[in-house]
Amino acid sequence: MKTRMNQSIKRLSLLLIIQLVVTAWVWSAGSEATRDPSGPLVADLDGVTRITLTDPEEGNLTLAKTDNGWEIQGKDGEDIQAAKARVERLIDRITQLRADFPVARSEQARERFKVAEDSFRRKVVLESQAKDTITLLIGTSPAMGESHARLVGDNAIYRVELPAYELPVDKERWKAPEKEQKQEDSSSKSETGPSGKQEVKSVETGQ
Repeated sequence: MKTRMNQSIKRLSLLLIIQLVVTAWVWSAGSEATRDPSGPLVADLDGVTRITLTDPEEGNLTLAKTDNGWEIQGKDGEDIQAAKARVERLIDRITQLRADFPVARSEQARERFKVAEDSFRRKVVLESQAKDTITLLIGTSPAMGESHARLVGDNAIYRVELPAYELPVDKERWKAPEKEQKQEDSSSKSETGPSGKQEVKSVETGQ
């Protein structure tokens, strides 16, 4: 009787060890499959010439880089000078976003964290001279100053330091200060002349 009990205990112990080994192997394999190398979420934004911000409730706003600097594109065709420092600060913020360990990957998580193509807090479309387009979806906020984010075309959802309130679509929030606009107007007039036509300066040769 005692021998049978010892054999049963040994078998149960062996089964428990096998179960623990299998569980550890499955967990390890799953972790390796979902681990992404730490690095920038968006690699390079040096060539960005157009940024479109979309708020599903308030509409959208487009910032375009021209010969005169960054401008807010108006729906009526009248563009407004944008605050250069603010636009460059936005580009820097996006460049500094890190793609560390993703918090989720499933389609259900996209809806829950508001980073689905049809359900988001903000959408940021970045276009470059090479016609490359990067679309970043900003969703719910897990903490002050943070948001869940996902790149369109990638299942991984990350926790990043870019809150939706720093991506307003109100053009007044992006307009250049009055002083900056006057400097730009003055520069344009000096190049074109008071008549609006390009001035050609004559050079005296002494002949």
